[in-house]
Amino acid sequence: PPPQAPPPQTSTVKRVVPDGQRVVPQAGMGFPAYWQENVDYFFNSQNTFTQGEIIGILRSDGNIKFGYIIGVNAKLDVNGNPTGQPTTYDVQVEKNGAYYQGKYADSLYKLAVDVMTEGIVLKQDSERGWF
Repeated sequence: PPPQAPPPQTSTVKRVVPDGQRVVPQAGMGFPAYWQENVDYFFNSQNTFTQGEIIGILRSDGNIKFGYIIGVNAKLDVNGNPTGQPTTYDVQVEKNGAYYQGKYADSLYKLAVDVMTEGIVLKQDSERGWF
């Protein structure tokens, strides 16, 4: 008989999603405490992003927060072809519309979770409020 294909590889890390009300994250909200890097979100300088995509961005307070891509600044030549220079992104970082211009992919996180469909679960803490 022909040799059998090896079994498909799967991640040994399981996503843990607590019970609770799910919400679609807004710009400026912190990542949920239960999220894990390389499971729920990824950092890679080769990531590409699209207009309107929800992403993660490391903020000056040291926390990763949600943001929205509001501008894709691809470097194109006069004929409209990519020049090979890195694309930069404009990112809305607060619900009030505050944004950063010209962020490179190496400062943004790609989400592995469809937060528009799945949402995130907020937890309540007596000192921190909802997080």
